[in-house]
Amino acid sequence: MLKEWLDHYNIPNAVILTKTDKLSKNQLNRALQKSAELLRTKETIAFSAVTGTGKDAVLARIRKAIAQDPTQ
Repeated sequence: MLKEWLDHYNIPNAVILTKTDKLSKNQLNRALQKSAELLRTKETIAFSAVTGTGKDAVLARIRKAIAQDPTQ
């Protein structure tokens, strides 16, 4: 519901899947695909605080959101 609300009001957002170090590559790929379909998004980022995977992608997405003009 939050994703739908954000999209409705054109608020920049991204889906971040956490604890991805707990999944095999196949499980992760399936989870990324399923979450993208379920949440109707093309932007899904896999993140693990343990391994650091996805950290740069998350930070880049935050920077992009900050730089966007909210009036557009």
